[in-house]
Amino acid sequence: LAERGISANVMAAYYHDHVFVRDEQAEEAFKALMALSRSYAQTSPQNTQVADNAYSMEIRVATTPEAAFRALTRDAQQWWTRDCDPILQVGDVATFRFGPTHWTLRANRLVPAESIELECIDAHHEHPGLSAEIRSEWLGSIIRYTLHGYAENTRIVLVHEGLQPALQCYEVCEQGWNHFFGDSLRRYLDTGTGAPDESST
Repeated sequence: LAERGISANVMAAYYHDHVFVRDEQAEEAFKALMALSRSYAQTSPQNTQVADNAYSMEIRVATTPEAAFRALTRDAQQWWTRDCDPILQVGDVATFRFGPTHWTLRANRLVPAESIELECIDAHHEHPGLSAEIRSEWLGSIIRYTLHGYAENTRIVLVHEGLQPALQCYEVCEQGWNHFFGDSLRRYLDTGTGAPDESST
């Protein structure tokens, strides 16, 4: 409401809260609060399926878009894997290592505090019980992060285009993203301590 120039008095009650605004701003305030409610009603990580060719998840964290952008580019060792390279500018190539597995990503797009696009240009994925076909399944896939700031909080949307249920590695990779993005990154941005992979250190 403050961003829209609407003055308000808030009264917290036992079952619900009350927001008092000027009569002439009531309709605009109502629309603003309804839009906020639709956007941020769910505070826990959510999995969604984008068409049939992508994995998607979103999280909400108690930090700024600038801090979230830094974590996704320069500080991935704090939440994804200890053995990785930073991403500093468009065109940078960074390798993320998980024991015998590694993925090399090129930064195609970096808009500070707004969006990131990474393309997998080299892949070597190994996992017990899965065939050698999984090694290159990430190759050519696109990882996109979109950041939406509100107050001192940020909603981060991850879409991994090309990571689709038909792939042999999908279930393993889904579990990996659920942990590293949905839990480890969220904890790192909320508390300063993530749970990155340490199998390569």
